[in-house]
Amino acid sequence: MEGNGDVTQDIYPLVKSIMTNFLQPFDELLTRLHQSANDGFIPPITCLVSDCYMPFTIEAAEEHSLPILFFSPCNASTFLCTFQYPTLIRKGLLPLKGNNYDPFFFLREMSMNLYM
Repeated sequence: MEGNGDVTQDIYPLVKSIMTNFLQPFDELLTRLHQSANDGFIPPITCLVSDCYMPFTIEAAEEHSLPILFFSPCNASTFLCTFQYPTLIRKGLLPLKGNNYDPFFFLREMSMNLYM
């Protein structure tokens, strides 16, 4: 592992790695669990419940003919921010430009312009 494991690492490479590399090991895990269920060691897998930020699980569910349920683990304020992000971009409030990095300036402008 590159970098110092005791500090927060760059999130973008982590997300890219998850989207690129996690399907195969996840699929292999489902296959092993299915085999263990067939051998009578565990109950069968009847559905997948997945975090909405792990879309590779859709393909795995389809490959194993399993229904899938997505959930969002974020709180209501995070959901609202994510939901409103396209509006903030369309209104020119994001990405931040120039010296407008003062959070109070941003929040004031956002609240005044978001619902207009």
